[in-house]
Amino acid sequence: MNASRHVAVLLNQARICAHPDEGYEPLYGYIKAIEFFVDATSPEAACEVAYAVTNSEVTDLHCDPAYVDVVRTYREIAGFRFVTVDDMFEVDGHSFLCARFGFIRVPA
Repeated sequence: MNASRHVAVLLNQARICAHPDEGYEPLYGYIKAIEFFVDATSPEAACEVAYAVTNSEVTDLHCDPAYVDVVRTYREIAGFRFVTVDDMFEVDGHSFLCARFGFIRVPA
C-alpha cells in the first residue's frame, strides 16, 4: 500500500564540480537540495521515485507527471545537478546512499 513519504535530497559537495585550477576549493559533506513528499510502498521505493524526479527535466520526465512542479523547482529555481553515486536520500528520517546499483541504507 502506498504511503506519503518525506524525502530530502542531499548532494555530495565533493561532486559539485568545483575547479581547483579556477580558485575554487573542493567542498566536503552534503548539502540539502530539496525536500518533498512522494507516494511509495516503502522507503526504498521512495528512493526510486525521488531518483526519477531528480534526474528528470521538465521537458523529459522520468517520473510521474504529478511531480513536474518538484522537477521544475529542482531544475529551474535551484539549478541542481542530477543525483548520482554518493548522493543521499533521507526518507522519513532514514538515510540511503545512492550506489552504482540501487540504494544502501546507512545505519543510524
